[in-house]
Amino acid sequence: MNETLGTDYDGIYVTKPISYDDSKAYPVVFFAHGFLGSWELYQGLLSRLEDCLVVSIGTKDLSGIFGYNDIQRIFTKYLPYLEKEGFHIDKKQLHLMGLSNGGTASNVGLRSFSSKFKTITFISTSCDVTKKVKTKVIMIGGGKDASSSGLPNAAQRLRSCGTNVALLFDQNDNHYMLVH
Repeated sequence: MNETLGTDYDGIYVTKPISYDDSKAYPVVFFAHGFLGSWELYQGLLSRLEDCLVVSIGTKDLSGIFGYNDIQRIFTKYLPYLEKEGFHIDKKQLHLMGLSNGGTASNVGLRSFSSKFKTITFISTSCDVTKKVKTKVIMIGGGKDASSSGLPNAAQRLRSCGTNVALLFDQNDNHYMLVH
């Protein structure tokens, strides 16, 4: 994608289902990795998801700290690029997952782009947004993880606003690399 956009930091990794059908429109999972995350590792793990495209996105400096412009790029650059490459996208089935520092993408998505995603997932990260949204929020974390130990409280705050939240939390677990 860097060649297409003429940049050196807009790289993405795209994984399509093994039984990919050119005539079918697919949901897209946008995965935001954490600090110095390995796109290849996560793409390998996420490639086991069936019937969806997985697009790993990163930050300019590999910090995994995503801002508004990073998430806006999903809609202004990445989706148009995928469509130009011939992928058929089901735009009613866009999903955002943030892992560790990549959870900043989930926070920005929930705060500013919630109407564009069907689900927003937080993995081993914090959630600093409290508002009612139609998007389903998924939170995964552990009680021994400083990054995600506050997820039960965040889930309760969102639920009290009327947001649909699923929480997978193990009080005795630590920082998840990834939950498949």
